[in-house]
Amino acid sequence: MKGVRIGIGILFVVWIVSVIIGYNFYLVQREKIRKLYDENSILLQKVSSQKREMAKLKEMVEVLDTKVEASIEKLNRKISSNTLKNEAVSSLVERMRRNIKEWQKNYCNILTEIKQYLERWQKDIASKETSSPKVELGEISIEKK
Repeated sequence: MKGVRIGIGILFVVWIVSVIIGYNFYLVQREKIRKLYDENSILLQKVSSQKREMAKLKEMVEVLDTKVEASIEKLNRKISSNTLKNEAVSSLVERMRRNIKEWQKNYCNILTEIKQYLERWQKDIASKETSSPKVELGEISIEKK
C-alpha cells in the first residue's frame, strides 16, 4: 500500500504542478490578451483620428471644389462677357470703318465739287475780265493789259 500512496502522492504533486503550470499559462495568456487589447485600442483610436482627419480633408476638398467651380463659372461669364464686348467693339470698329470710308467718299465728292466751283468761278472771273477791260471805281480806273 505504500506504493499506492506514493503513486497517489506523485499524482497529487503532478496535479498540483499541472494546476500551477496551467494557472501560470493562463496568466501569461491573459497578459498577452491585455496587451493585444491595449494595442487594438490604440490602433482604433488612431483609425478614428485618421477618419476624422479624412472627414476634415473631404470637407476642405469639397469647399475647394465649390470655390473652383465658382471661379470657373465666373471666368466663363467673364469670357462670355468679354467675347460679347469684343464683338460689340468689333462691330463698332467696323461701323466706324464704314463711316470713315463713307466720309472719305463724301470728302472726295466735296473736293471735286469745290474744284468744279473754283473752275467755274475762275471761268466767270476770266469771262468778266475779258468782257470789261476797263473798270472804273470812282476816280480810280483799272485797265487790263
